[in-house]
Amino acid sequence: MLIEDCTNTISGAEDDSPTVDVTMVCEVSQETPDSPLRAVLTREETRQWSDDPTPDVIETIVSETLLRQPVPDVLAAVDRWLLAVHHLRVAPTSWEPGATGADTGVVLLLQGRAEPAPAAAYAA
Repeated sequence: MLIEDCTNTISGAEDDSPTVDVTMVCEVSQETPDSPLRAVLTREETRQWSDDPTPDVIETIVSETLLRQPVPDVLAAVDRWLLAVHHLRVAPTSWEPGATGADTGVVLLLQGRAEPAPAAAYAA
């Protein structure tokens, strides 16, 4: 996984509950050079039990959309979509490239950490 920054951590209590790290990740991909870009918002929950060195990772797709803008405009379009639907935005410095090529099924793959947008950004 490319993004490991945590947006929320819940420590396990004395009742042997796991420590839970939650990260919101937005992934932008394109299957072919002529296809629209697809943005997917995923909630990644990592549960670490005190007696197990291997954490459980649960990924849940929260939302997705197709974007028909050219690549240079797509990151702004992703932020508009996340802001309007989820009150989130992607930190510009968190965008990272992912693996692409024939064996992955995509020609473009970017991932960025989604975080809460300031209230003023979506309050109208």
